[in-house]
Amino acid sequence: NGFFAVVHDVFTMPKAMRQLAWVQFFSWFSLFAMWIYTTAAVTSHHYGSVDVTSKAYNDGADWVGVLFAAYNGFAALAALVIPVMVKRVGIR
Repeated sequence: NGFFAVVHDVFTMPKAMRQLAWVQFFSWFSLFAMWIYTTAAVTSHHYGSVDVTSKAYNDGADWVGVLFAAYNGFAALAALVIPVMVKRVGIR
């Protein structure tokens, strides 16, 4: 059974991986919340609209798309820089 295999793996994984599992869980939980609520937050706070049919709301929703694109662009750049940093500084 796949479920029991996963449970077994969780309890037998090395300590460092178990600690990272908590980090991954809360990181993904936060990203999920961000993906759901960013449009509503930006449109209501910065554009003053909660009416999904209004121009202001749709302008805000478009801006959220720009923000997410910038977020992904910076993440891609950081991913390219990380190997260079590791070569210079080392893993530890």
